[in-house]
Amino acid sequence: MNKTIKTLLAFGAYVVVVSISLIDNWKYRQRKKTGEQTIGTISSGLKNISWTYTVNGHTYTRRLSKSHYYFMEEGEKYIIYYDKDDPEQSSLGATDPVFDTTVFVKTVSLPLNVSVDKGSHEILFKFLVKKDTITRTNRVLFDKKYDQKERVYPVYYRAERPIISYIKIANE
Repeated sequence: MNKTIKTLLAFGAYVVVVSISLIDNWKYRQRKKTGEQTIGTISSGLKNISWTYTVNGHTYTRRLSKSHYYFMEEGEKYIIYYDKDDPEQSSLGATDPVFDTTVFVKTVSLPLNVSVDKGSHEILFKFLVKKDTITRTNRVLFDKKYDQKERVYPVYYRAERPIISYIKIANE
């Protein structure tokens, strides 16, 4: 195969991937704005991530590439936005974890620099459990530009499995 054909095929594949991503993002925003919501539980495979949720007594499972949700752990709970007319169509609220702060242990992150624009951003943070340093990523939604240096933030973690943890960054 010559170089021109390879370049065109690569470009075509890129356009398809970007288009799918843009469509999924648009569907998510629409469902969040006009759809219904419930709580779903994360299941994880080697290459895919799944969430299971129940609407009107029916259980649904949705599966996507793990690449966008690599930071999620089996058993975590997140808000699921779904189409009320077709509940099988859903979007995972990656910035919307669901956890009971009375059950999770509260601590603080190690000092962290956060400098982001408005929007959804992956935040890598660390915290201590006994003498172990836990490293975790969460996706956090910022409603405006945010810039803080060497600050600690509240972190909630599951005592029996500290990797399941959430950082709370308030948009001040």
